[in-house]
Amino acid sequence: MSDDNKVLTPDEVKAKVIEDFGFDENEDAERIEKLTNERIENQKSLSTAIRQKVEYRKKLTDALGDEGQPDGEPKKTNQQPNYEERLERLELKEDGYLDDEIEHLMSMGGKKALANPIIAKSIEAIRNERKAQDAIPDNGSGNSPIFQKKTAEDINNMSVAELEKILPRAEK
Repeated sequence: MSDDNKVLTPDEVKAKVIEDFGFDENEDAERIEKLTNERIENQKSLSTAIRQKVEYRKKLTDALGDEGQPDGEPKKTNQQPNYEERLERLELKEDGYLDDEIEHLMSMGGKKALANPIIAKSIEAIRNERKAQDAIPDNGSGNSPIFQKKTAEDINNMSVAELEKILPRAEK
């Protein structure tokens, strides 16, 4: 233990006050006594505060059990919200990324992962795959093309042969 952390006796405190301020023991007895008492009181209150801190830390460690962190940082649990991650997810959502893209980015490190060209290409691949899936016509339960929904532009761009396939024929 260093000399600064050592508990001093009243005589040692008095000697230290005389040494620090250069007082004469006979002429400055009143000042020496006052400063000595102040330092002893400060030493007592500091000791009490340290003792309380040690007791509180021990109680906390006992209450947390194995979950307590030796470095003094709180342990992050799945139940504890990670506000930085949530904020980053919201920012990505605002930037136009879809949920599966956001999940992919978060698994790679979040927004800072976008700086990596490989990850940017993987996001592009996910988008291209989604576009390809969306391009496949889905007519529901495998019904004929008659039941597919067509826009006016789709109908205008169709050839006569395609129109004949989807339009019902009138009986003669």
